[in-house]
Amino acid sequence: MTRTFVDPLAPGGRTTAANGRKLPLRCYVGKVGISVVTMAQTRELLEGCMRHGRAAYVCVTNVHATVLAQRDSEFCRIQNESFLSVPDGMPLVWYARMMGERGIERVCGPDLMMEVLRISPQHGYTHYFYGDTVETLAKMKGVIEERFPGTKILAMHSPPFRAPTDTELRDTISEINRLRPSVVWVGLGCPKQERWIGRVFPHIESSVLLGVGAAFRFLAGEYSHPPHIFQVCGLEGICWRALRRPGYVVRWYAYHTPMLGCLFLKGLVRRLLGWRAGGKCHRENVQEEPPSCSGCNVPRADLPNPQCSCGRSSSLLSPQTTDKRYVQ
Repeated sequence: MTRTFVDPLAPGGRTTAANGRKLPLRCYVGKVGISVVTMAQTRELLEGCMRHGRAAYVCVTNVHATVLAQRDSEFCRIQNESFLSVPDGMPLVWYARMMGERGIERVCGPDLMMEVLRISPQHGYTHYFYGDTVETLAKMKGVIEERFPGTKILAMHSPPFRAPTDTELRDTISEINRLRPSVVWVGLGCPKQERWIGRVFPHIESSVLLGVGAAFRFLAGEYSHPPHIFQVCGLEGICWRALRRPGYVVRWYAYHTPMLGCLFLKGLVRRLLGWRAGGKCHRENVQEEPPSCSGCNVPRADLPNPQCSCGRSSSLLSPQTTDKRYVQ
């Protein structure tokens, strides 16, 4: 089974992509590391995995996921051990730019899916869709066939709206490994999709898993994006969703604003106190540790093998990155 890997001979032991390029550094918003990427960089890195048949997973991280990661250590681990955790939210982009990162832009889940679908017929990338209802999947399939003719959809699966059983998970994993799609799109919503990916990923042989939330419904035409200016200004929630679901928006901001405000304040203080010396980003001088089992914490030298000697399957195989920036 192939994986993304850490090359001990690379400078700093950086995690590298399938094409040998270094992965982007991460800007840490509290405990969770956000990849400093643009849409073009994200697509290029994903293409490297798809062309080489490398298994990887990507988290599309928004404000909700960032706040949840501060309170849930397991969810935070899934975010930080991903191939990429791209910023799906202008507040995360603003935070990174406040910390001196200029080469970052919002990478929205629906937009990323559209970008990959657009280039799929030309390069022969194949797709597997997991999540949402049968009706939504049928609508989305029709839209894909109309807008992206030649795109190959290997399967669509609408799981029951409950936690999957072990048997159901094994059946899904077997189907994915049998079909070997280039991309598995997971539309279960946060944090359900990230937890599902965390359980499934160690057994995936050659596909890229992406959790894209409500992207299925956007593509199917059931949801619509606000005008672009609302998205760029970070007003999608306040000025758009508030008009449709005011009660939900009030609860959302009451839950997320205090934590996000504290993270911004801490980041600003660290920035002003000189956590960037001479224009270079601060990095902890920590040596790379080998990947370890999440069950017994024993280092595992045999990265491709998902089964540890303790008898437990490690939930994720990627090692912890030690190139941590702005660690709160």
